[in-house]
Amino acid sequence: MDKEFLTINEVSEYLKIKPSTLYSWVKIGEIPHYKLHKMVRFKKEDIDAWMENHRENDIDAEKKAKGILRAVKRPRDGC
Repeated sequence: MDKEFLTINEVSEYLKIKPSTLYSWVKIGEIPHYKLHKMVRFKKEDIDAWMENHRENDIDAEKKAKGILRAVKRPRDGC
């Protein structure tokens, strides 16, 4: 991927996510992008920086996982 601007399909492949997910993120402004009429383009350097900003360290991920497990194991009221 030596091109300056990438397509939805190229970024989808690069991030290993569905194009529909990318379209959703573009729609809500979640991911940095450029819009040329109906075409959406991305800069690889922007995507790499965005990914680094969404990086979680092991401690954060472990805390989230424990919280999810507690929520799943918690008995429901009225059941």
